[in-house]
Amino acid sequence: MNRLAKQIERRGESGREKTLLKCRDDFDEPVPPDLRKKGRKRGPLTVGEKVSIVHSVLVKKMLQKDVAKMFRVSPAVVCKLSGRAERNKEFLDCLFDKRDQKEK
Repeated sequence: MNRLAKQIERRGESGREKTLLKCRDDFDEPVPPDLRKKGRKRGPLTVGEKVSIVHSVLVKKMLQKDVAKMFRVSPAVVCKLSGRAERNKEFLDCLFDKRDQKEK
């Protein structure tokens, strides 16, 4: 309720006053720094990450959107991997084989 009251108060303020509000100690940022979108592009997914993504979606029943945020990929990538694993039962076996070959 307090946050809503602050937003209503700030509606009529000018740009200069908004910048002053950001300098105040009680100013709450809309998105915490650790959840902001990173500017740099991530590298390709490793085999272990692909296995973890599929495990999180199919076994742990996590939302694809949340898994995508955890691994910093788009929800379409998560959907593609989980769909491929559901349709093709050998897909996970291939991933496990690739992971085992890299470990040796």
